[in-house]
Amino acid sequence: MKKKNRLLVIFVLLCCLLPAYGAAAGEITDGPAAGNEPQSEIQSETQSAVKTGLVKKKNGKLYYYNSSGTMVKKRWKTVNGKRYYFTKTGAAAVGPVKIKKKLYLFGSNGALKEKGFRKYEGKTYYVNAKGEIQTGWKKIQKKKYYFDSKGVMQKKTWVDGRYLGKDGAYDPDKKELAKLKKKMESAIRSYKGTWSIYVENLKTGEKFSINNQKMYAASLIKLYAMGAVYKRIAQGKIKESSVKKTISNMITVSDNTAFNTIVKKVGTTYINKWCKDNGYKKTNQGHGLSPSSNNYGLSNGTGSNVTSVADCGKFLESVYRGKCVSSSASKKMLGYLKKQQRRWKIPAGVPKGVTVANKTGETNDYTHDAAIVWSKGAVYILVVMAKTPGSGWSSASHIVSLSRMTYNYFNP
Repeated sequence: MKKKNRLLVIFVLLCCLLPAYGAAAGEITDGPAAGNEPQSEIQSETQSAVKTGLVKKKNGKLYYYNSSGTMVKKRWKTVNGKRYYFTKTGAAAVGPVKIKKKLYLFGSNGALKEKGFRKYEGKTYYVNAKGEIQTGWKKIQKKKYYFDSKGVMQKKTWVDGRYLGKDGAYDPDKKELAKLKKKMESAIRSYKGTWSIYVENLKTGEKFSINNQKMYAASLIKLYAMGAVYKRIAQGKIKESSVKKTISNMITVSDNTAFNTIVKKVGTTYINKWCKDNGYKKTNQGHGLSPSSNNYGLSNGTGSNVTSVADCGKFLESVYRGKCVSSSASKKMLGYLKKQQRRWKIPAGVPKGVTVANKTGETNDYTHDAAIVWSKGAVYILVVMAKTPGSGWSSASHIVSLSRMTYNYFNP
């Protein structure tokens, strides 16, 4: 054979061998146990008649074919540094999948999720370094989280008496008030008369009421008179200096004459207008308070003076947050409530030295108290109203008990 022909034969043989070499160079690693095979990109089903490596079929699922073109099933594979698990059908696992009693999380592309908080279809999971989904309570970066039996992070809910915030982290400041409510409901069943209760954690905003209804307000109506007069002051209708002492007497010693004076100052229908404007739906001021020489002519035809525990709680919250009339007015109102001299109900149920801002109300047939309490465990509102015919004064001891119950709940 001439030299020229021999060179031509060698060239043809090289051209035939090169594609085969290239195919071998395109195989993908099989994981640590499979040795170090070369890697290739994902192929579509129509790219090659001979399938090797990762192949995405028309059904959108990912499959793996070894160097001999055999589909891999029920095996782990490491491809381009990423871990995949190919199920009994050969399709790569996606989402949360249980493999040999362990739960793993794979992305929509089939790759095993790396360690950390990971999302899949809008749900949050936490996976360890092996890609295993975690369940139950887990402490992560100094915070506690809870993942249900499927590994889904729980948010804005209660678990084991602990509240999980919108980020899923346990909020130690938020108490599950359902337990306190249950205890209070049990307690008032043994009390004579009709009892209403309102509790709010001012730090977290969680609240509840028991038997919220209209009830004769007694001196609790003075809370709304205080709000109304400060609104009149803000409007320039009344000079604060002319009513400052009257407001103090109305709140700190619950003077009825002072209340009647305020009603005359603001107008006999204005307190109701102010209450309506501010959303106190179960409150009405229909007359003055007696015995008092200045009670005459204060009835406005709307009936009795009534309010509810929830309305009182709402009023106290607005004062606490500086939203009752104005920040300045709220601060002054809070100051009067802190100087309250009638301290034998809610304040008597907390340890000495604990700050309480409160307003009482009582007659022979009713006993009430509404308070903000600054405790170490929480700043909270407690309002108790009770209709106890013939034993309004003696029933105050039950309010003390409810106050102590509330304090101990927030300060175990």
